Amino acid sequence: MGKETTSKRSPLAEHHTAGDATEALSRLTRRTFIGAGLGSVALAVAGCDDDPTSTTSDAALDQEDRFEIADQTAEIDTTYDAELDAAEEFELLDDLSELDLAQDEVELDVRSYDFDPLLWNESVSMFPHGVQSGAMRPDSVLLWCFISDKAEKVVRVWLEEGSTGLGSIVDERPAVPDADGYCKVAVDGLEAGTWYRYGFFDDAANYRSTLGKVRTALAPDALETLTIGALVCTDWDKAPYKALTMTAAQDLDLIVHLGDMSYNDGAKSRADYRAKWFETLDIKGYRDLLPQAGMLITWDDHEIENNYDPETLDAAQLEAGKAAFFEALPVEEGPNSRLWTSYRWGMTAEIFLLDCRSERRPSTRNDADATYISAEQMAWLKEGLEDSPCHFKLILNSVPITNMPLLYDLVQADRWEGYDAQRTELLSFLETAAIPNVWFLSGDFHIGLVMRVEPTGYHHDTYEIAVGPSGNGPNPIAFLPHPPEQFDFVGDSAEFMTLLTFDPVANTVRVRFVDAVDDSVALDQEFPKP
Repeated sequence: MGKETTSKRSPLAEHHTAGDATEALSRLTRRTFIGAGLGSVALAVAGCDDDPTSTTSDAALDQEDRFEIADQTAEIDTTYDAELDAAEEFELLDDLSELDLAQDEVELDVRSYDFDPLLWNESVSMFPHGVQSGAMRPDSVLLWCFISDKAEKVVRVWLEEGSTGLGSIVDERPAVPDADGYCKVAVDGLEAGTWYRYGFFDDAANYRSTLGKVRTALAPDALETLTIGALVCTDWDKAPYKALTMTAAQDLDLIVHLGDMSYNDGAKSRADYRAKWFETLDIKGYRDLLPQAGMLITWDDHEIENNYDPETLDAAQLEAGKAAFFEALPVEEGPNSRLWTSYRWGMTAEIFLLDCRSERRPSTRNDADATYISAEQMAWLKEGLEDSPCHFKLILNSVPITNMPLLYDLVQADRWEGYDAQRTELLSFLETAAIPNVWFLSGDFHIGLVMRVEPTGYHHDTYEIAVGPSGNGPNPIAFLPHPPEQFDFVGDSAEFMTLLTFDPVANTVRVRFVDAVDDSVALDQEFPKP
């Protein structure tokens, strides 16, 4: 807990004062360079001159010189069309091409990195549960915090200059909490595939939250390697979750959580669930990790109640549990508390978040129309998989879909295999539609697994990775025999850091399981196997 004192300096008086002149200079087009003439602008900016003794360069131009050039350019540009014929323009364009300036647009980065977030004092009492980010799209993110005094603050998003820690603000808007203090702010207008810093600020009191960072999703046409930190199952007795603290130190693009983030068993009311969530968010592992990258999350059962049945659980309790989930996390809530959705990361991967808990109908398990997920969710998933242009299709599926060995069938009712008709429907669709590079990510078992969905046949080449556990177990069943032709890895740690790197060019997935108990590397291997 940091001491909360008021700074003698005014942060707002010191941040970002570049002014209108800098904004006017921020973009010089090719046409402007031509209009000003190679001698007066283009050669000066490029650092080139017909005179071999010239020492003019970018570095030699101070701010005053650049403003003067911009003013001269503006005057000359007004007479450009009348004075320069087409032949001269083409000749000059050729010259500019040789100078590496023949682009549709030449942009000068005159961004001012003069915003210092450390001028505000971090207040743990005003922002007691840290910050989070999620719902990352190419141009937007969803930012979260809890504000104890329930009063409006300011959320700021900035680009950071690495060597100094100073920033250039790109977005600043009101952060208005609800009546209970929960605050979610959707920030749009961002650049794709870009790392941003963010924080919540009380300018009057000179306080701020913990500072976070988040990367926007890749541009729609981008094809880049993607590294994901994968989490699941953090039970209270394994706190403070060393695996999460280890994950926080990794070079990640995003985090995915496969559920059982907060073990809320015993909660009944909205207040009960809120207290459990606050306790979870305040544990060191989550406080270390959540500010370090954006998170996509699905739920499993413990967010509501262990192995709950949606058909028989008290409706008020189910509603309270769902509401507490959505308010405690940076998650987009669809109609009727709908969780399932998808996020594209360029052409690399589309990530499908399933709800494999709240739409179940256990009474239909053995029927021809068995409902593990709703018919609406199934239709959406099929359409999304078939239409996706992405190289990898990742299905976040809280409980495995794999055809598990016989002993696992003692608890078959709790997973896809217990709803055989719908499992067959999905797997048959994937085969018939010949959808490539579908990877299932799952959890729940408290075992780390890399496995084939079926021991033989078409889906022997379809992989599922049961991540973690991040803080639960180990499950004794991990020590039983697993057929090696189907199970490439079986890990028995109670605390695994799981890292997944998807390379669309090499068409490989690097899977890393690191045992947080003893820091040993249990698996570091690329799949599919050569």
